[in-house]
Amino acid sequence: PLADAVQDVFLVLTCPKHVLDDHGTVTDESLLMEARLAADSFSPLVQRCTVEQKLYRDMIQAKLNALLFDEGAMQWLKGSLQLEPEKRLQALAKSFVKSILKILNEESTLSSPSL
Repeated sequence: PLADAVQDVFLVLTCPKHVLDDHGTVTDESLLMEARLAADSFSPLVQRCTVEQKLYRDMIQAKLNALLFDEGAMQWLKGSLQLEPEKRLQALAKSFVKSILKILNEESTLSSPSL
């Protein structure tokens, strides 16, 4: 669940045309070297990736609250990160499912009325 979102990053270096035209001191190779240096120095703030990260806890909690994870992922998050949907939202979700089951039972569309 921690790797369920990605972010593309583009590094764009611009140079005024007159700098390139003046004396030829800035070449395509030097611009490429600057771009590579910038790309190589771009990294996350966290240096030790083996330590449990807390960078995405808010994002994961929001997805948990919206019930966007399946049951297996929710169990893993609860066991590994001690994250689960807010209790208030769990009660609302149970109430919603119960009302849907009640309607389906009244319409005799449930395959097993014991649900």
